[in-house]
Amino acid sequence: MFKALLAIAGILIFAALIWYSGPLEVWNAATQADPLHLAAAAACLAVLTLAKGIRLHGLLKHEGTIKKRQAIAVFSFGQLTNQGITTALGEVAKGALLKKVHGFSFSRAMGIILVER
Repeated sequence: MFKALLAIAGILIFAALIWYSGPLEVWNAATQADPLHLAAAAACLAVLTLAKGIRLHGLLKHEGTIKKRQAIAVFSFGQLTNQGITTALGEVAKGALLKKVHGFSFSRAMGIILVER
């Protein structure tokens, strides 16, 4: 149930970003951009997200049990939250997610996230 809520929250944040930016402007930018450049940017973002998620896993593995895939998901959710809200709320969202879903201490998770940043 919680994972479904997170997925819905991610979709809503993404939709809010498109709405805030203007759907027509987003569509025009996407259709007028060079597909090769878009693919290269997407690949770079995917590699960067994967690397940072693995780094977060390395920092968290001493505090509790978490799989690499789960750490990458936590990192991705925090990044998506940061894109929608221009504060460090994404970092707090990562800490809350680690506490709620994976049983980490919130204060320890926030300390690790601070080191990760």
